[in-house]
Amino acid sequence: MRKIKTLIGVGAVLAVAAVPAVAATKSSSGDGNRDRIPDKWERHFHLSLDVNQAKRDQDRDGLRNLSEFNHKTNPRKADTDRDGLKDGREVRDDTNPRDDDTDDDGVLDGDDDSPGHDVGDDHGGDD
Repeated sequence: MRKIKTLIGVGAVLAVAAVPAVAATKSSSGDGNRDRIPDKWERHFHLSLDVNQAKRDQDRDGLRNLSEFNHKTNPRKADTDRDGLKDGREVRDDTNPRDDDTDDDGVLDGDDDSPGHDVGDDHGGDD
């Protein structure tokens, strides 16, 4: 009987000791929810660390969160560089969603119709 009580006591101690170890492993892994987005980045933008965030698009800009992470854009702002084009459109148009004037011609990407830009006009008109 004494051996059984000792075994039960040791088992309980080991079980309690294992709980913090499991929690520490999850948080120190860098991607606790295994969505291929680092927890640090998700924490910075106030995204869930428990739910897979990769396929979500909170700002409705056409880029899912994994793509926002890969392009270094803000998943909470539809137009990270505030140039008039949503981040998803800039990625599709091959302009930089973090640079408001990708080709450095003095015209915001949202107003630029030079090669690589599909909207607006370089001269402010409707030509």
